[in-house]
Amino acid sequence: MTSASGRPSTSSAIHSDDGTFTVQAVPGRTDLHVTASGHVQATLTGLNVEEGKPLTGVDVQMGKGGRVVGRVTSAGQPVEGVYLSAAADPIAPRSAGATSDPDGNYVLDGVEPGELTLQARKQGWLTKEKGITTKAGEDVHVDLELDHGGGLNGRVIDRNGHPLEGARVLVRGGGNGRAIPATSLTEADGAFTLSGLQEGHLTLVTQHSGYVTATTDDVDPAQSVTVTLDKGGSITGRVTGLSEAEMNGVNVAATYGSAAGTNARVDSDGSFTIQGVPDGTVTVFAIKPQNRRSGSKTVTVTNGSAQFVELDFAQGATVSGRVTREGKPVSGGSISFAGTKGEQGGNAMLGPDGTYQIYGLQNGEFRVFINLFALNNATSTVPNVTVAGTTTHDFDLTGRVLHGHVVDASTGAPLSDVMVQLRPASPAVGVSRQATTDSDGRFTMDLLADGQYHLVTQRAQYAALQQDVNVPTQDLELRLDTTSPTMVRVIDGATGQPMAGDISVADATSKAHLAFGRATVDVGARLFLPEGHYTMNVSAEGYTNANLTLVVPSPEVQVTLQRGGTVTFHLHGTETNYQVRFLVNGQSSRTDWISARIRNSINGVVPGSYIVEVNSADGKTPHGSYPVTVQAGQTVIVDVVN
Repeated sequence: MTSASGRPSTSSAIHSDDGTFTVQAVPGRTDLHVTASGHVQATLTGLNVEEGKPLTGVDVQMGKGGRVVGRVTSAGQPVEGVYLSAAADPIAPRSAGATSDPDGNYVLDGVEPGELTLQARKQGWLTKEKGITTKAGEDVHVDLELDHGGGLNGRVIDRNGHPLEGARVLVRGGGNGRAIPATSLTEADGAFTLSGLQEGHLTLVTQHSGYVTATTDDVDPAQSVTVTLDKGGSITGRVTGLSEAEMNGVNVAATYGSAAGTNARVDSDGSFTIQGVPDGTVTVFAIKPQNRRSGSKTVTVTNGSAQFVELDFAQGATVSGRVTREGKPVSGGSISFAGTKGEQGGNAMLGPDGTYQIYGLQNGEFRVFINLFALNNATSTVPNVTVAGTTTHDFDLTGRVLHGHVVDASTGAPLSDVMVQLRPASPAVGVSRQATTDSDGRFTMDLLADGQYHLVTQRAQYAALQQDVNVPTQDLELRLDTTSPTMVRVIDGATGQPMAGDISVADATSKAHLAFGRATVDVGARLFLPEGHYTMNVSAEGYTNANLTLVVPSPEVQVTLQRGGTVTFHLHGTETNYQVRFLVNGQSSRTDWISARIRNSINGVVPGSYIVEVNSADGKTPHGSYPVTVQAGQTVIVDVVN
């Protein structure tokens, strides 16, 4: 059972000849999950358990499942410890997993009937996938042969050529998505070995305490590689606004784009030193357990040094209050404040009585999002809040409830695991919502603002359905038609071989997003769409996107992707967020946004020559124009000097 907090509350093993059961549950909204040998897992959502009152008459209909049995080998020898699971598509829940035994044998029980993808994963081996068809009450035998993949040997040294022990080397990218991300720690001589690598050139990320994180692009696994780390600079400072006892557990973090960064512990007197920081703009902030954060400071590191930084937990505004619904406290959720103009925000969990407290906010206007775990993670938007110093804001939530029932159009049977998305016609109406039908085919969306929405369903074996919904409305009954899939495979333009890629499809007329799929090396993406014309976008990390027209029905579609380049920006100005425009002959070909805090690189850029304009996030303040030549698989650095 899952409680309102979204966490498992109780678990009971039931042995009953007539199927009756009794379980203990935490009062409040509860979801019931039932598993039984030979049956597909069943879920009932939104059960309301009242304190001191038994909830009776709960009937759970369980469908008969199939079994997948087989053996995992490599070069004819059994492979133990391989994790296997099956799913209809990337968004569908995966079957309960199984692990191969010492003889390589496995059994997947209670697998949903239909066309599925069987996946086998183990660290150090290439992931293997295979399309299968399962039937209720029947076994399907599937043997899998795993490949160790390639290996890479290398060495990590400092600028003086000395080996670095304990450096962490990890693999990112590669295009075909077959490998579990490989990692290795260097030995005393700086040597490392990575195994289970997919084909193609790779990107290495190398980290070591006190050194600047290095990213090495276009690495050929067939050749040994040497990674050189820079010692980097240091930032010293002091944390204030806390007692000596409160300093325990406080960390200071320095971030400098693309999620790269380093951190240091704070001494009992609040002092700290962060090592391994690159020259450029760095954002520094302190974090205390229980989600408390100081205000951020942006500093410029020049020739390895920066000004002394003081991080004051007392600085910035503290906002506290209570979240209620119709006057009753709401628990099991979170609240976040997001600055409308980039002001530092914050978030906090709601207490059992609905109270919250957020520290270190900058003054300004904030959008407020309240997420409630008990209501399918419903997110309620409330009017913007202006913060001008420490203050109190209480929120009483209101909104409509939408109930729906999804069935098979031919048989009337309820359909579980249907993803239902509800998108507002305009931002003024609210934010998008998503729910998944339970075993009775039912779903609920709560805290909806009045207005017009566009509803879309997605489930394997059934054509996507879309319709407009005006809230408030009567309960919905959605009838889905079965359909055959449209197969899409993604091809690497350099090798001509299949690769992994993400596919999204939108209606050519309404522009509504209707389907998402993922192709792998072994299995193409299956898209379940009604007849019609669509626009399709295909993407993969490190490759340029492909946009094309898709007509359904259609034979198998093959989409070729070409390698792109990466542009990394070293930001030396005082701003945090920037707009970037790529110009060709004076015309904009691409616009992106980068951040000194979390993302200072843009990948998948089409090779060619550009003038790159860098502006403030609102596009009003120029920060220079830079000639850039992008090459496939290569990274070019742009120094933004003002």
